[in-house]
Amino acid sequence: MTGLLTFAVTSLTATGQIPQAIATPVVIYLAKKGVKTWCDSNNQ
Repeated sequence: MTGLLTFAVTSLTATGQIPQAIATPVVIYLAKKGVKTWCDSNNQ
């Protein structure tokens, strides 16, 4: 998953509009939020 997170941060910062310092926590948050949502979907 580390490679995927690195790729996502690199993709977001490639345009130069989003600094890496902002993109990194955003990507981490989205990754965690997505995993939690997926895990919770099995409980329904």
